[in-house]
Amino acid sequence: MSRLPEDEFKDVIAELRRTAPEPPPVHWGASLAELREKLERRGSRGWAGWSWPLRPFQMAVAAGFVAVLVYIGLPGHGQVPGDPAVMENAILASRLDVIADLDVVQKLDLLEDFDVIERLDSLPTRVEG
Repeated sequence: MSRLPEDEFKDVIAELRRTAPEPPPVHWGASLAELREKLERRGSRGWAGWSWPLRPFQMAVAAGFVAVLVYIGLPGHGQVPGDPAVMENAILASRLDVIADLDVVQKLDLLEDFDVIERLDSLPTRVEG
């Protein structure tokens, strides 16, 4: 009969708690003295006093940078104006009403075919031989 993994895990945890050594007592006086010493060292740095007054400036620069990135990412602002694909897309977007009338567009294609057929008579004849 197999046991559930949860039961095995509980047994392992109980065994670890039983065999683990007792942690040493904490000396709070030494810990607080060490903390005070670290705080004094941090406060004695020359540049540490300047970091807090500069914080609003740093945040304003970061917000401006994000605003520029968002502006560049907006549609139509990050593309090169001379790009032919952009020009073609703009032309197609302005002609959507014509494309909506697909029957008219297909008739125009048919008229182009008639134009080619009319010119067939004027082409020089090929002699096969």
